[in-house]
Formats: sequence, C-alpha cells, structure tokens
Amino acid sequence: MAMTRSIELKTEIPGPRSREILERKERVVAAPLSLVHPIVIAQGEGARLTDVDGNTFLDFAGGVGCLNVGHTHSAVAAAAKDQLDHFSHTDFTIVPYEVYVRLAERLIELVPISGAKKAAFFNAGTEAVENAVKFARSYTKRPAIVGFEGGFHGRTLLSLSLTSKTHPYKAGLGPFAPEVYRVPFPHSYRGPSAEDALAALERALITQVAAETVAAIVIEPVLGEGGFVVAPREYLEGVRRICDDNGIVMVVDESRSPVGFRSRQWSARRRSWTRRPTPASAAPTLATRLRWQPLSPCSTSSRKRIWSSVRGRSARRSARG
Repeated sequence: MAMTRSIELKTEIPGPRSREILERKERVVAAPLSLVHPIVIAQGEGARLTDVDGNTFLDFAGGVGCLNVGHTHSAVAAAAKDQLDHFSHTDFTIVPYEVYVRLAERLIELVPISGAKKAAFFNAGTEAVENAVKFARSYTKRPAIVGFEGGFHGRTLLSLSLTSKTHPYKAGLGPFAPEVYRVPFPHSYRGPSAEDALAALERALITQVAAETVAAIVIEPVLGEGGFVVAPREYLEGVRRICDDNGIVMVVDESRSPVGFRSRQWSARRRSWTRRPTPASAAPTLATRLRWQPLSPCSTSSRKRIWSSVRGRSARRSARG
C-alpha cells in the first residue's frame, strides 16, 4: 500500500525565509505575542502545514483547538466564499441576517439544556464567558462569581480574573476584577475526591463568600489548562444541587470539550445535571475559525428569563462587550 509522506524537511529549521520574517516580527509586533515554533506558515491542508521555506509539518495545534476539520476544508472554503460573495459584515444588531438566526436554531437543538433556549454569538470564548457572567449577575442581582483551581476562561479582565494559572497569564497584570472566588477542582487520580471537593465548595460558601451573594459558579466539565481533567459526574451533580439550593446560576464553559467529536456535540449532553436551566458558554471548538472571524456561542434556558434580565439597546451593547 502506498503511503503519503506528510513530513518533509527541505531546509534547516527555521529556514532562511522564516528567519527573515521573524526578525521583522521582532521589530514591529508586541512582545507578549511570543512564539512557540519558529516557523512561518504559507499553506495548510487538513492536518498538514507548509512553511514559507517549503517544509511540511503535521499540525498538532489546530489553531489551539479551533480547526475541527483541519485547514482549507473544501466545504468550509466554499461556505466562506459564498458568504463573502453576498456580504462580509453588518453587525447583527444594526442590520440582521438569516444565517445568524439559522445557526442559533441549529445550536439550540443540540445544546443540552432543558426548556426553551436562546443563543448569541461572540468573537471568542472569553467573550462568551464574560457575557454569561453579565447575564447571571443581571438576573440574580448578585455580584460574586465562583471559579476553580486550574481553570482557564480567557484573557480579558473578568475571564482572566476567573483563570487560575498565574504564569504565563496573570503575573504582573493585576489588580483583577473583584468578587471572584476560587475552590478546588476534583481529580479522580491525584485528589481531591468529588466528595472532598464538594465539601470545600460548601465550606467556601460559608467562610469565603455568602451563598446569597453568589451570582454564578463557572465550571469547565473538562478542565483544560489544569491538565485536561474530566470532572466526575457526581461532582457536577453536586454543583448543580448547590446552585439550585442557593439560587445560583451554573455557567458551563465547554471551551476544552470536544464539541462535535465522536457524535457528541457537548461534554454536558449525557449529564443529568443539565436537565435544569443552565447558561452554557462554549469557546471556538464549535467553529472552524476563519482567520478574521472566530466564533463562540453562549446559550441559556429562557425559562428563568435569564436572557431577558437585561433589555433594550443597552443589553445589546453589553452583550457585544
């Protein structure tokens, strides 16, 4: 059987053209945008990418989890061209368009939340998280947010405040948003156990922050930056119970969940803790990102009128950040 050679090196790494571009980068691009690999892409196809020197590599990063179908998929390219042939951008709140509505219809058919649902779309996972928190605060009239050790929710101010990892994300960037509290995340192998982590959460609602002042508990069903740790089902059911008992909104950040993989659209789909209304924020794994148009959805049950807690033009401006 013939096998296609995927990796092909024609120059040293980095090659001369990559080095030249990276030297220019050092002169004009802000220092925080440091690089993991010293290669400059020229072309991508599927799981392969070719740099400006003609070297071909396997792409294990996938745009940091954004390219579910790989580079330059023919269906994605055709859809992008078709859209650009019609129009590029209007701002949905100024001039709406059907594709937004159609995508929302398809999303709410899949999202594992009980009752009637609504959706909105933002530019990145961090915006989805921040807007879920905005609506939770507006709905509950409470200020406090609870996150988890090892959690990652984005790099804008509120999401960064929820993020647990100091280096490379937070060191030297404070002060952060107030009323953000952090508790241990369960780990079936290293600990704490689901039972101990639930006890820590309940204790925090007495010793760190009063439960009646907590608007939302923000949790990743699959902890990403903390080591790709899957939360035990009994823990998520316990968090759901605590939220219900105390009038707290449970925000589920699916940014590290394998959306669309192995026929399951959401990590939360088979979980009993999603049978009640839950704002669910999802980062860009839902979309194959276009270079200029990332996508993150935020969906919630409308049964508790969470979406309608902020109304009018100010709500639309708030939702856009």
